[in-house]
This record gives sequence, C-alpha cells and structure tokens, in this order.
Amino acid sequence: MPDLTLLTRLFAAFSAETPTVNDGLCLNRRYKAANCDLCAQACPVTAITVYGPNVQIEPETCVHCGICLHVCPTGVFATPQQAQVDKKLLDAAASLASRALELTCPANGHPDKTAAPVEAVLQTGRCLAALSLGEVLDLARPRQRNLWLNDSGCASCPLGQVQPLIQERAQQANELLATWRHPVKLRTHIAEPDALVAPHRVDLFSGQQPSYSRREFLTFLRHTTAQVVTTVAAEALAPPDLTVVPPLQRGDEVPYQRRHLTAALSRLGTPSVSVFDVSDLPWAAVEVSAECSACSLCARFCPTAAIRWTTQEQAASTPDISPSTAFDLSFIAADCVDCGICAAACPEGAITLSATVDPAQLGRRVKARLRSGRLGPCAICQTPTDTSLRPTCYVCNMPLTRRISD
Repeated sequence: MPDLTLLTRLFAAFSAETPTVNDGLCLNRRYKAANCDLCAQACPVTAITVYGPNVQIEPETCVHCGICLHVCPTGVFATPQQAQVDKKLLDAAASLASRALELTCPANGHPDKTAAPVEAVLQTGRCLAALSLGEVLDLARPRQRNLWLNDSGCASCPLGQVQPLIQERAQQANELLATWRHPVKLRTHIAEPDALVAPHRVDLFSGQQPSYSRREFLTFLRHTTAQVVTTVAAEALAPPDLTVVPPLQRGDEVPYQRRHLTAALSRLGTPSVSVFDVSDLPWAAVEVSAECSACSLCARFCPTAAIRWTTQEQAASTPDISPSTAFDLSFIAADCVDCGICAAACPEGAITLSATVDPAQLGRRVKARLRSGRLGPCAICQTPTDTSLRPTCYVCNMPLTRRISD
C-alpha cells in the first residue's frame, strides 16, 4: 500500500499544473503503426492512457511529477512554466559549481543528511526521474567534481518504480560527458554503494530558490539591505533568462526537450571523436539507398522534421528541353528521435537507421544531404518521381494485389 502521507507531500511539492496534452504530436497519430506508449509505461501513478492516437491524462490521478514531459520524444506533454522551472534549478546548481554536490528529491525526509561524499545537497522540486538528459548535462557541465543523484529512497517511495529512469539518465549523461572529454561523472547511491561514506550532515539548498545557506543569506542581507531599500522602487525586475533553450524557428517541429538537449551538447564544446555509437541514446542516423524513388513520404511522416524535403523549379536550358524540378532530401541528426517511422513508411525499403553518427552533428542543427536529383512525371499517373530510377512512381510500380490491399 502506498505511503499516502509521503504521496501528499510530493503532490504539494511538485508543480500545481497538470501537463497539457497535444496528442496531435503523438507518434501514433503521425503513423498508425508506431504503437508508442512510452508515456503510459513511465507514468508511476497510471494517470496516462493511450488509445491509438488518443492520449489522455486523468487530472485527479496525476501527481504532476513531470516525468512524461521528457519521456515523450515528440513533446505531447507540456507545462507553461517548464522553462522557468528548469532555469531556476540550473541557476541554483551553477552557484554551487565549486562544491561537491548531490541532487535529491522532495520525498527525502532528511535532505540535509547523506552518505554521498559531497559537501552540499540541492533539493529539486520534482522527482529525479523528471530531469531531462539536456538538463542533467547542463547541471554537470560547469562542475569539476562528480555530481551525485540520491536515489536511495526510491524503494520506499510511491513513485519508486521510476528509479530505472534515473539510472538510465545517469548512464546516458556519462556516455556523452566522456565523449566530450568532460571530467565529471554522474553517480547514484544504488549503482555505486561502495563509493558511499558514513552518513553526515551537509549544507542544504533549494533548487527552486536562490542558492544561499542560512549563513550566506544573513551575510548577504546585512551588506545589501541599505542598497536594496534605496533602489528597489526605481529598478524594474529583469525578465527571466530563458536562453538555456533556443527559440523554435518557424516551420520546425522539434520539441522543447530535444532543443534543450541539442543546446546542452553545444555548450559542452567539441567532442573528442568523430564517430559515435548512439545505440543507447535517443538518436539515429538515417541512410538512404539508391532504391529511393523520391516520393518524400519519409519527410512527410517524420515527427520532428529531422528529414527535410525541398524542391525547386528549374528552367529549361534550351528550347527543346522541358522545365524540370530538382529535389533535395536532407537530414538533421540533432533532431532525430530514433522513432523508426521513416524506415517503416518508406515504400521502397530504401531507408535504414544507423547507430553510428558524427557527435559534432548532435550539438548543432545542420543539414546533411541524403539524396538529390530531378523529378519527372510518372509514365502512368504523371505523379512527380525520380525517373532516373524507373519510369513509374512507387504506387504504379506496386503489384496490383498490394495496391488493392493497401
């Protein structure tokens, strides 16, 4: 039976907002055979139901833990204050960059006491499993000492079933930090019990407030009260700095969490290798074979517009040559969420997904050409197609029995 007292405390500590749902972004709506239910599987209180392309959250059941916000690869879930909450936590951690630090969640009844070899604890306003990969990387980046995640209380927590997500996030972050030659490692209590020390008290800070200990706050107050009193009426509050995540450009469909991840990797600098295995990470590289007929279905189905299709009319070079249309199929590795829909939707079987990418492409949104050429009319239905492959489009090239069944 869940600890109702603890669950009530968590509910009070978490955001007061139930995430909004835009199931128009769901992979199942983009491609009916996607069968994605990552959000429902991750929800620790089974507040999310997925019926094909329809996604619902039960407000009475939801505890606002925030896990669904980053588990969904296409941004179906969102909260209005998400960027501000992320920024507060990152600012609080940045002011403690020189100290050995641990992150703990609101379920920890004694957050100022830990067995990790740290000097300070930062208590977040949400479950540690709700930290996105981009957020974890930004938390680790300015540090020179390991960052601990306190998952020791997960076994007794009503939301404890999500502990594997904490471990997975730490492993993914460590793989990326090592590739970018960053000296910091993320460590967890459950994964590294031998590295723990005797429980001891440390300075406690809030991840939703400025990071001042009681002594630091009193010192600050004594030295600045006079100046604040004389200037507070004259100075306007500065707007929050939300540059942690770049704004979305018109026409793009990349969700907030993925833009944060791309920006976080760019802030890490230059990776140490030119070839990187992303088998355990949320990317893939798209490869297109010569069997591609330029139908553009992959680009139309791609949920984050990682695959881009463009065409351009070209005038005839001489009077006896008809005008033509040039096409270009390109790929932005940083935007790919490894959903596999492009390969499933390709009628020619021309697309394969590779786990090997250039890590430099993950920290910046650049286009890489997959294929280009000229379109001509299908010999049967006149639909534009790559006639250098064959004279007919993919539909007319299908056996009649397949066209009827489809």
